[in-house]
Amino acid sequence: SGIVGKTAVLPCKVESIVDYNVTWTKLAADEKNIGYVKAVPLPDVPRFLIYSNNSLVIKNLLSADEGWYRCKAANDGGAVQENIYLHAYEPPIVNVKPPSKSFVSGDFVNISCQTDGYPEPLIRWIWSPAHNQNFISGRSEIRDKN
Repeated sequence: SGIVGKTAVLPCKVESIVDYNVTWTKLAADEKNIGYVKAVPLPDVPRFLIYSNNSLVIKNLLSADEGWYRCKAANDGGAVQENIYLHAYEPPIVNVKPPSKSFVSGDFVNISCQTDGYPEPLIRWIWSPAHNQNFISGRSEIRDKN
C-alpha cells in the first residue's frame, strides 16, 4: 500500500544459487479476451525503479498506479512469479462551508461538508456545547432549546 504523492515499495523475494533476471509488470484486463488479464510492461520513466533487492519502487505514487503487479524471476532452470496488489490511498480533503459563523437561537442552519479521498472518507460531525459532546453522523438536525 502507498499514499498518493509518496513512494511505494513492492517487495519481491527471490532465492536462487544461480544468476537470475527479475522483471516487473502491471496486470491489466485483456480487452480481447474477456475475463483474462495481460502483463503490461512498466513505463520506462524515472518514477519506476527496481532496487538490487528486486523490490519495485514507485516514486510520486498516482491513483492510476493502483492495481496488480507481477514480479517474475527467471533463469536457465525456469521461471517463477508472484502477484501483489498495490492500494493507492489518497489522504482526506475536507471543505466545510461556512467555515465559521455565528447564529441566533432558532435559526435554520445549513452546514455542508464536502470531502475527497480514497477510500471515501467517513464523515462524523461533533458538536460540543459546554464540553458535553454529542456525536452526529450524516445528515442531522440540532435544535437549541433556549
